[in-house]
Amino acid sequence: MTLDRRQFLHGSGAALFALALAACTKDKPKAAPGATTTTLPAPPPTAPGPTSSDLTLLRTAASLEALAVSVYQRAAAANLVKDPAALDATTLFLSHHTAHLQAVNALLEGSGQTAVTIVVPPVRAVHSSSVTNGITGWSSRSSRSSR
Repeated sequence: MTLDRRQFLHGSGAALFALALAACTKDKPKAAPGATTTTLPAPPPTAPGPTSSDLTLLRTAASLEALAVSVYQRAAAANLVKDPAALDATTLFLSHHTAHLQAVNALLEGSGQTAVTIVVPPVRAVHSSSVTNGITGWSSRSSRSSR
């Protein structure tokens, strides 16, 4: 008996369905009453509160969010976005980044740090140089660093 392509595909599809159905069943052996099951060891104790690197990461994240909020606010104020759909997207992105900034600042303030409301100088320097140099500047820097 020879199988044509259609019969082969039907048969292999049915076999795959049966395998998927068998994999989804809950027919697993149960432990006897009173028997213990294997448990994971307790995680190692951690120091309470965030570390200095945690706080540095939070401040950097807040600064990046402040930068994004600033960019979207400047774009809206300069009337750079003319298309209504793009303007809606810009407004949505601005609200998202504002919410992210508020959330990250809440974490910082909860750790006794001050909230970030401006873009910190190192982030501004990286952003300014990348905008000034453009794509060519990035590629020439990356090619120099790979030598």
